[in-house]
Amino acid sequence: MVAVLPRLGGYLVAAWLGGIIVNLLILGAYYDVALRDFGLLIAALTLVRLAAAPAGPPDRS
Repeated sequence: MVAVLPRLGGYLVAAWLGGIIVNLLILGAYYDVALRDFGLLIAALTLVRLAAAPAGPPDRS
């Protein structure tokens, strides 16, 4: 999904990671894994922003 539609796939991955983070925090353990997954969530949202950015140099008119 991420390779075909990165705008949609990035949000899908971010939601999935968000669910994992919430689950780990509810368990009350594995805070290090939750923090790692939070970094991955930020990376997924960055992918969405990069996929939405226009390609090429900015227009200088």
